[in-house]
Parts: sequence; structure tokens; C-alpha cells
Amino acid sequence: MRIAGEEEKKLAIESGEIDIDGTPMCAVVADGQWSKRSYKTKYNALSGVAIIIIEYKTKKILFIGIRNRYCLICQRAKNTNVAIQEHVCFMNWNKAATAMEADAVAEGFKRSIELHGLKFNKLIG
Repeated sequence: MRIAGEEEKKLAIESGEIDIDGTPMCAVVADGQWSKRSYKTKYNALSGVAIIIIEYKTKKILFIGIRNRYCLICQRAKNTNVAIQEHVCFMNWNKAATAMEADAVAEGFKRSIELHGLKFNKLIG
């Protein structure tokens, strides 16, 4: 993703797509999914992901945002009333499943300059 960002930044500079503050800009395509989707009821997915890619130029991934509302180790400890052992916990979401995708895309936009020195100025979803 870092290399894709560098490539896209270079292309933006070459084509003159630069903001008034001198930051290169590019249009991005974003899409996402949840692990379990139902229509009209039970929006209760435990995991979701969103990606941001460049469509018109490099077609490479610039950002991946993952949201998890479940951790097997934490859940087992809770179910058996034992202390949670030290582990890498991937649970990072406690809100509605319906908000996972939008939050991950928003994070990608917020971090675009930090990650790539590039502004995502247009979104195709």
C-alpha cells in the first residue's frame, strides 16, 4: 500500500492534481462488506472491511480498514468466567454493524495524508 501511495502521489504531481496547499490529490474508489448481512432485519455482523483503491490510474489498494466486534479468546474467557489471557485482541468495534463500512472508509480519508502524503479528493462508491 505504501508503494501504491507513492506511485499515485507521483502521478498526481505529474498531472498537476495539487491542492492550493501543495498536497497532491486523487480520486478513489471505495467498497466494503460485512461478514453477515441480512436485509430488513438482524444487522448483526461480527466483522466488516472496507478498502480504498485508485480506479483510474494504478488500480492498487491504498487503505484497508477492518472492524471486528468479536474476539474468540475474550469470549471464551467471558463464557467460562476465567481471566483473559494476554493476547493480541483484534476486537476494535462496539457499534452497529451497519456503520462498519462507512467508518472504515472515513478512517482511510482521515489518514490519507499521514499514510501517503496524498489527499483523497473524490470518492466513487
